Amino acid sequence: MDNLGDHLRLFADDTRLRILHLLATEPLTVAELQDVLELSQSSISGHLAKLKHAGLIHDLAEGSARRYRMREDTPERLAAAWKAVRELSLTDPRHAADRHRLDEVRDGGDSWVERMAGSLHRAYAPGRTWESLCHGMVQFARFGRAVDVG
Repeated sequence: MDNLGDHLRLFADDTRLRILHLLATEPLTVAELQDVLELSQSSISGHLAKLKHAGLIHDLAEGSARRYRMREDTPERLAAAWKAVRELSLTDPRHAADRHRLDEVRDGGDSWVERMAGSLHRAYAPGRTWESLCHGMVQFARFGRAVDVG
């Protein structure tokens, strides 16, 4: 991607600009970007793929996740275009709001996995009706002594 028009089209998308502003400060995972931008995983992954193909970002494996960051060796013309676009877009209040939201997400302390695991009993566990029925019926049961032979 050496064409200036292609570079500018890359920066013309608001979501990609928001992603780039976040990645310019620190490496982030797709899940972190999801939490901050409140967009779907597929949407964020699509934008990251375009940015990676252009040579602006790269990813590194970190356990089972991939952490995306700005490339140090971005082609000169692309780096110059990003520098100009970044300076022009710094006054956009969405970027400050995204940084604030990232700080909130980080202050929450729990990772995406921990938050999802904590909510599984409420939203995703099959058999919740059966569980409620059992809790309701237990008050009518009389329990004697039991022996565990297993």
